[in-house]
Amino acid sequence: METVQFLLSRKKALTFTAKLLVIFMLSPLTTQRPATAQEVTRDEQINRLLVIVRDADLQKKDPDGVTEAIQRLGRLRAATAVGDLIRVLVFRPETRWDTMAHRTDKFQVVNGPMGHSGPGRYPAIYALVEIGRPALPALVEVIETNESQSVEFTNARYAVREILRAAKQDPRQFLDEAARKAPSPDARQRLVKAAETADDDWKSD
Repeated sequence: METVQFLLSRKKALTFTAKLLVIFMLSPLTTQRPATAQEVTRDEQINRLLVIVRDADLQKKDPDGVTEAIQRLGRLRAATAVGDLIRVLVFRPETRWDTMAHRTDKFQVVNGPMGHSGPGRYPAIYALVEIGRPALPALVEVIETNESQSVEFTNARYAVREILRAAKQDPRQFLDEAARKAPSPDARQRLVKAAETADDDWKSD
């Protein structure tokens, strides 16, 4: 009887030791779980925000909600959202300055406060600036493919300038280098134009 009890206790001890060994072997994976969970949460958040940003109806019906989604993508520095942010580079929420009459009996409204027609009205610019260097290739492509008088060109040039200024780099040098690698004469000319404008802004600030 004592022998049987000894064997049973021995079996239990071995089983417990085996369980401890399994836990010990899996512990590195277990310690990584919180980080993985955080990444999944961040990715899910980015994906949900992108659903909002991509919705053309929401851009009209809830521009403030779309603006908030764009801003949050910037705060998350979501490099995977660059393409979508480029597609809304000229999106701007409507304000009372857009809906009010542009002419009255005494004056004509040209611009409202806080840059009614300036870069401050376009949330995607600042989201891309917050993302930083990962946004530069897409912004260069916008400059290459849009006329210098267009809003797309102006907004992309402004974003490039701000990203490089934050990095303490001269935007003209960057854009000149991009112009040398331009895929076509038109693209090169537009990049040179952006470089000239960026250089003027750089010196004047």
